[in-house]
Amino acid sequence: MSYLGLQLNHLPAVFLGSAVTLACIPPYFDVPGGVRSYGLPERVATTTAVHSPWLLYTSRMQSIGAMILVFYARGDYTAVDTVMSFIGFTGVVDVYICLKEGVPKNAVFRGVLSAFFAGWGLMGMTSVS
Repeated sequence: MSYLGLQLNHLPAVFLGSAVTLACIPPYFDVPGGVRSYGLPERVATTTAVHSPWLLYTSRMQSIGAMILVFYARGDYTAVDTVMSFIGFTGVVDVYICLKEGVPKNAVFRGVLSAFFAGWGLMGMTSVS
């Protein structure tokens, strides 16, 4: 079964790769806005000492999103699933930081989504024919 020319089991990978790659563009031009859109408190977003590390984080996450899209375009669905499975590690860190910074709703949101995408990758769902 397909939707918009994609197999349904490919939609999570295409969504994740696109969302991560595109969401990482605005922080290059507005770091505080990127920190806010991530869900961290204003006190973190306006701390200038956060800005350089945030751009480092952003570039690495954008690379992960781009890897998913490139592997997908090449038809290497096993590689897509492998990269997606590592989203679970980033999700654990996201949950920890969100809880530490006092934004538990964002911790739950990020934890559930990263668990879904990591589970999808760990189960090899993109590579299933």
